[in-house]
Amino acid sequence: MLTLSSLVTLLKARSDLTEAGQRGFRILLEKLGVKSYWQAEATCITTTLLATALTTLWLGLPNFSRYSNRLGQQAHDDGKLGQAERLYTQAIAFNEDNLQAHYNLGILYEDLQDVDRATAQYLIAMQGDLPDAYNNLGHLYIQAAIQSDDPSFQTQKQQQAIALLTQGLVLAEIQQSLPSVRYSFYKNLGWARFLQDNPQVAEPFLQIAIEISEQSGPNSVKNIGSAHCLMALSLEAQQSPKALQSWQQCCRWGNNANANEDTWILEAHKKLNAKNYDPNTVCTPSAPPVS
Repeated sequence: MLTLSSLVTLLKARSDLTEAGQRGFRILLEKLGVKSYWQAEATCITTTLLATALTTLWLGLPNFSRYSNRLGQQAHDDGKLGQAERLYTQAIAFNEDNLQAHYNLGILYEDLQDVDRATAQYLIAMQGDLPDAYNNLGHLYIQAAIQSDDPSFQTQKQQQAIALLTQGLVLAEIQQSLPSVRYSFYKNLGWARFLQDNPQVAEPFLQIAIEISEQSGPNSVKNIGSAHCLMALSLEAQQSPKALQSWQQCCRWGNNANANEDTWILEAHKKLNAKNYDPNTVCTPSAPPVS
């Protein structure tokens, strides 16, 4: 651990300076009028105090790490990404085992579109069985598959995503993770299966995701439109008449700020307009078609 090695380094430095330090300390004691037979005891006391101070500092490093991580999250939420990166890095320097700081740093790098460094941080966070890290890395693999033109690479990333998401979902269920986390797992699993040209297999995962979002409320789950849009795509691939309702929900709940959802919303408009839905009410689930 970094913290332990730092402590050892400090103690070694104290040992290396012992001879010179003792000479200077003896001169100081003599100037203060301390008798020679007390000087050894005084030196022993200062060494003990230094060791105690270093040990106290070492024991307090996890608390410093958690505090730096919290400050990093605040900066991250405020859009101060440079400051957030410094604080997350500082938290990890205080305690390499602060997996939440590694995970948060991964999110930051993902926000900065630095996929390699985000992946590295998520892999570290996964060592502590952090479900969110499995989910985020799985999502990165899905995005990599979508952006690639190489079929073999697409297949590899899809398989990796499904493996990670399946493992992470088990952890999420065991740890009783928040509905938003479980929603994201099921949505991403459905997405990965759809990309494998398995819309029938994708549909049950997406249905569970939708049910979680409905039970939790729209304010409890982010990007709830994604599950509806992916459901619409899956039903469309199966030529199901139920696809129209899912396209409506996709349009209603989709978020244009999300690049994937923006594409799906445009597709939803095309599908709904083709069915003669009023453009002004196209995103209302109960909107009747124009005769």
